[in-house]
Amino acid sequence: MITERMQKRLLYQALVEGSIDSQEIDLTGWVWPWREILLASDRPEVEAQAWATGRLFPALRLVASDGDQAREWKYAIEEASEAIHFPSLAEIGDTLPPVRWLWPGWIPRGMLSLLGAFQGTGKSYFVLDLARTVIEGGPWPDGQPVEQIGNVIYVEAEGIPQVTNDRAKSLGMNRQNIWLLMAEMGEMIDLTQPVWQDRLVDMATTLKPELIVIDSLTSISSAGQNSVEDTNRLLMFLVGLSRHVDCGLLVLHHLRKPPGGQLSLPGMSVHDFRGSGHITAMARTVLGLTVVQTGRQFSLNGKRRLDLVKTNLGRYPTGVGIEMKEEGERVTFTYGEPPSFEQEAPGDKCEEWLIEYLEENGPSKPADVIAAGEAEGFNERMIYRVRRQLKEIVNSRGKKAAGNRWALAGQEDEDSEDSEEDGDLTES
Repeated sequence: MITERMQKRLLYQALVEGSIDSQEIDLTGWVWPWREILLASDRPEVEAQAWATGRLFPALRLVASDGDQAREWKYAIEEASEAIHFPSLAEIGDTLPPVRWLWPGWIPRGMLSLLGAFQGTGKSYFVLDLARTVIEGGPWPDGQPVEQIGNVIYVEAEGIPQVTNDRAKSLGMNRQNIWLLMAEMGEMIDLTQPVWQDRLVDMATTLKPELIVIDSLTSISSAGQNSVEDTNRLLMFLVGLSRHVDCGLLVLHHLRKPPGGQLSLPGMSVHDFRGSGHITAMARTVLGLTVVQTGRQFSLNGKRRLDLVKTNLGRYPTGVGIEMKEEGERVTFTYGEPPSFEQEAPGDKCEEWLIEYLEENGPSKPADVIAAGEAEGFNERMIYRVRRQLKEIVNSRGKKAAGNRWALAGQEDEDSEDSEEDGDLTES
């Protein structure tokens, strides 16, 4: 592999300095016009002029269309002959700017940060509370102090500015210091287009925000999220903007739709995010907002926790517990110790409950078991799945027989007089 600069440097060494023999140069990988110039330098007419001008310019005149082009190529070859100094890290290390933070450990300045959560988790509400913190000061969710208060730009790409306004009012925010970039009726924000990029750059340059929020990545691009090339251009624009203003930039993003039951399992990783993996690769920090299961049935009304699921900038901080409280029209966020994830899967809890139920109640109609299970937070589908997995639970009669009951192995069916009532329950 040989670069054009290396080709020009070899031309200078062979045709001007004479330090190498042009006949010994391997022309594999050479491109026009440098290959043709080197070949022309061995022609007899060039050799005839070499005593007066050297071989370079006569060779150039044979290949170039005119004298101006020959002189342009000559300057390029001479420039390539100058030694290039490649500075080491030791030479430039002290000149590199340090990583600067908006929220230390969580949201850097001049870089891309990503916040992911399942739909309905409350990430837009939570981010507005972060905006309130930036505007009014006083502490970040993990207790660290806010070093500098300032303005916030909120890119309202979801098309619901009235909802954003209502939430800001309920949080008691100073709305004089938050600005929305939003589309007019019939428009759609598309930050892959120069007209929208210019609008955002104008706002950021004028307002000099401490934080820019993009809500959400799905809504700011017509190019989709799976193309690395399109995604890279969009994210590089956002990174360039945050560097230009020296602010934090937080992009909200949705997670992939999970398979059934996965919402109740603990934790989040960068692999849960929608679209190309290039999205999380470009982000320097990735935050995950999770609803923690505290009961047997998953609920979006459960406690929340915030974790850093990826960082390129240091150690991973301890997660933060989040509770949202509503008192009349006022909403407040309370932060503290993160709630623990349930380590036992819902299916394991259902197995334990089903065995205990049959131990206490004896052989039971499937309909009664289902009703009792749903009262405990287990849905019918899960109960039937667990029933099929447990070998110690048997049918008192054939599973399609009238009056069949579920029983633990060894239990006797003492209520056979009710058997005719549940002949339609044939599922085992």
